[in-house]
Amino acid sequence: MPLDLFVEGFLGGVLRIVLWVAVEIVFEILIKGLGYIICRPFKKPDINDSLCAFVGVVAWIILVLLLLWVLI
Repeated sequence: MPLDLFVEGFLGGVLRIVLWVAVEIVFEILIKGLGYIICRPFKKPDINDSLCAFVGVVAWIILVLLLLWVLI
């Protein structure tokens, strides 16, 4: 059954890469991108990734809560 182990390892590796790319795209574009768009008008010289990520998460939480409030 060495073929089973090879296929399992190969599929596990491929799925791990696909999930990693999906998480990176979601985190980098949707969360940090929105945070950067929100922080950009303030022209703060030290806008870093963690600030953009925090602002992006807070903005998405607010957007989801507003959407739920409107729909309910």
